[in-house]
Amino acid sequence: MRDLIEISLKIKPKFLFKPKQMAALPGVTKKDREVIKYSGIEFYTNQKLRNKFMTSMMRFTPTKSHDTLIKLINKKKLIPAFLTKSTFDWYVKNSLDPEQDEHQFHGVLGFYTPKTNTIFILIDVGYKVLGWVPDKHLCAVTLHEAMHFAAKKDSRKFLQINIKAFYDYYSEFLKIVYETRNVDKKALVEWITYIHRFETSKGKVNLNMKDYTGKIVAAIKDHTKLSNKDIDIRNSYLWSYVVGTYSNSGSQQMNIIRKYRNIYSALMDAYKKAFGFTARTLAYQELFTSSEVICILASMELGKNKYVSDSLDIIV
Repeated sequence: MRDLIEISLKIKPKFLFKPKQMAALPGVTKKDREVIKYSGIEFYTNQKLRNKFMTSMMRFTPTKSHDTLIKLINKKKLIPAFLTKSTFDWYVKNSLDPEQDEHQFHGVLGFYTPKTNTIFILIDVGYKVLGWVPDKHLCAVTLHEAMHFAAKKDSRKFLQINIKAFYDYYSEFLKIVYETRNVDKKALVEWITYIHRFETSKGKVNLNMKDYTGKIVAAIKDHTKLSNKDIDIRNSYLWSYVVGTYSNSGSQQMNIIRKYRNIYSALMDAYKKAFGFTARTLAYQELFTSSEVICILASMELGKNKYVSDSLDIIV
């Protein structure tokens, strides 16, 4: 499973600087920079950048979580940093496939590394010149990665905190795919738990088609008018989508998404039906990385979502 989960941020080519909406982040010069190495690459940060980053985080994150975020920044578990060259080029060279907002890259990428329990928020070199990064975008990337951090730190507690949100999302997804108005609650929770264990088990749990689709059938069989044959066909499409998008390159993933467009559309529509927003993402990880659903909630609703602050409490 990819350890690096990113959100790219779109800014229109022409925009006006609005102090209430934008944060002017300081650059990192050779004189004042602190060097942090990761995977053979040097990232640059300093206290001035951390202080400004804290200020940005306070604007759109849950109030009750401000102390948590400050602790993470001070402990250097949450690190804002610059590269001296294109951040996007770095992702490409490392064979990573950043999630794209409308398939365009602008400004900020983040990743969480479980080995050191550290979140990096990378500000692209272009913004070092401009000096402007939208506070909302910084917060969206940060909260997105923080949810992955929380899920890995205490998977059981994370599941308990977010089970209602998980249920809302995955029930809508199954209703769309299997044309049903209801699902069996207990069976659905077992499917969600199965996916969540796979994500957080550190390789101790594997997904297999029989168990995966069997749990889905248990959740929908008494509520759908589809024939057993039709259910089997949809199960095979869904499983092909899981296998085809898991740990594959961006081009391979896109081929699978195009081939099984109905599965992709159901994943996207489930966000609308469950939470009332159109997600700015390329939906596929939800079928093997359950925390992605909460990551999207966090990045879309920021401090307004009740699950976000409770999940952040897990980290420290």
